[in-house]
Amino acid sequence: MLTILYSWHMLDTNTLKHFAKTHDEGHDLVLVESTIKYKAPLRAGDEYITTSKIIPQGKIRAIMEQEVIRKSDQKLCVSGIFTITPISTQTGRPEFPENLKKLLSI
Repeated sequence: MLTILYSWHMLDTNTLKHFAKTHDEGHDLVLVESTIKYKAPLRAGDEYITTSKIIPQGKIRAIMEQEVIRKSDQKLCVSGIFTITPISTQTGRPEFPENLKKLLSI
């Protein structure tokens, strides 16, 4: 399991670069299923923290659990569970690229 803690401005730069790199290396992460629960509102100007856990599920899937927490009172605002599958852009078949296997220890 990989746990990541990041803020929104880091998501814009680091996470998007990581997804682009994964694509450039021949794999796309495809969303298979999602569940999102809205618990409390965020308003303009609110600062928040986003957490993410990636949990491998067998050879071709992973579960990504994410939360959005309001920074001022540590209130959980949104939680989500997303099932993802890496797809090879060359074969069109599901497979984990080596860099993700190492990252997730699978």
